[in-house]
Amino acid sequence: MYKVDLGRRAQKDLDKLQGHIFDRVETALKALAANPRPFGYDRIEGLEDGFRIREGDYRILIRH
Repeated sequence: MYKVDLGRRAQKDLDKLQGHIFDRVETALKALAANPRPFGYDRIEGLEDGFRIREGDYRILIRH
């Protein structure tokens, strides 16, 4: 298992989500602990260690 750390801003954004959207994003974050490179994992141009995954209308930004 890997450890998923949320930055202060990410935590604030997560706290603003409600209902099923919160549940979907939270599930995706928990899944990152088991598989830090899931299907749909894409590199972010301009960031050497930046990646993203998409969950519905939201993007989860990842730094390794």
